[in-house]
Formats: sequence, structure tokens, C-alpha cells
Amino acid sequence: MNKIIDGRYGIRMETIHLVRLQPLWNGMRLTGHHWRLYVHDAPGAGVVVNGEKLELSPGFAWLLPPHGDLPAWCENPVLNQLYLHFEVARLTGSRRTPASAVPLDPVLTVLARELKEQLDSQAPALILTATALAAAALARLPGDAWDELGPDREIEELCESLRHTLAQELTVTDLARRLGMPVNAFIRRFQAGTGSTPYQYLTNLRYTRAARLLEEGELSIDDICEAVGVKDRFHFSRMFKRLHGLSPAAYRRGYRPR
Repeated sequence: MNKIIDGRYGIRMETIHLVRLQPLWNGMRLTGHHWRLYVHDAPGAGVVVNGEKLELSPGFAWLLPPHGDLPAWCENPVLNQLYLHFEVARLTGSRRTPASAVPLDPVLTVLARELKEQLDSQAPALILTATALAAAALARLPGDAWDELGPDREIEELCESLRHTLAQELTVTDLARRLGMPVNAFIRRFQAGTGSTPYQYLTNLRYTRAARLLEEGELSIDDICEAVGVKDRFHFSRMFKRLHGLSPAAYRRGYRPR
């Protein structure tokens, strides 16, 4: 039987990396508007869920949904982590499931291995393989691990525009005005379409971009503040530490790409 596929669950890949976790993960908080996928090559690292340590064991693709806030820990100084950050249109995680373990079956194992082999490349194959790995892992989640968001084309287009205008000073009132809506009605509509408030979404976009720029190491912290639309460096440092668990300088020092 044929089925019409409308592409509603499109995946936008944001970050693809292989890193040595220590000392970066100790004290870090995992938050943001995106899904996270982790594959570890050894035991000894994980997250804290409801006050209890949860090890993200090797042999699994671990999926963490958007809008979580989990402290991270690492006790293994030689553990390497393959990780992806990505968005999925109209699909967010269930708050009942802060972390899901998907066994690395032969398909996922091959995709993870191929992705590691492609990491030094900027070819389209890198993005396509990462997207395939994310999609295959998501498809193996039980239905109660996610929640479907209602389709809202105008909100989706607004979110797309925000990614390209982070350097601008934007308020929730500005965003509501773009859609010609009262602020309170806009906030409710935005949350129904994304799973977060406009302020949370924009803040997560800004500080996720800031983290990526710190990892790249090419811009000063003042320049990064400017690039993500935060004019007060003290406020930037305080908010970055609140969201990521580390100061911008400590995050940059601790990041160890391989």
C-alpha cells in the first residue's frame, strides 16, 4: 500500500563531533532546544537524573530530548564520545523519558563507524550519514519517548529566521509583532509549535551557537557576545555558566576535539 510522505519530521543537523570527555563533562549541564545523540567507546560517563547517576554505557546510542537540564559527569579520562546535536521538525521528547538507550544493532553500528571515518571531511556525505544515524536511532525509540507537536508553518518559518538573525537584539514583543499577534497569544502559539517559550528558544539558540563558536576557537569572547546578540559580557558569562555548567573560558579550555 502506498503512503504519502509529507516530510513533516525533517532533521536539521547542528553539530557533529568526536571528543575526549574529560575534563569538559564534569560540571557541565546538558540543556538546549535540540536533540542529543551520544555514542561512548568506554564506560565511565553519564548524566544525573532525579539525583541518581545514569551511566551512558557503550554499546548504545543514547538519545536525550530537547529542553532537558541534566548535569553531566565523567570518571574515565580516556573515554571518547561521538555526539550529534540536531532538531526534528514537529517532534520533541517526552518529559517522562529524559534519556533513552537504543542498542547499537548492525545498522547503527555501521552508521556510527562510517560517521567517525568521515569526520575530517566537509563533504555532503558527512551530514547525510549523521542524519541517517539520528533518524535510525529515533525510529527505534518507543512511542512514549516523544511527543508530536502541532504543525504551524508560520512558527516554523519564524524559527528558521531566528537562526540567521541572532546578532540582532530581539524581544518577545518584536517576534509577536512579526506575526501581528498579542504577546500572550503569541507565546501560547509558539509553545504549542516548538515545546518551549519564545524566550527559552531564543536563549538556547544563542548560547548553543556561542558554545559552537567557543569550540572553534577563532573569535574572542567579546566577538562571540556580539555574534549571538548579547551586548553585556558579564550577563553572557553568567547565563552561559548557568546553561552549560562552565564559564565560557573554562568551556573553551576543556573542549578537546580529536
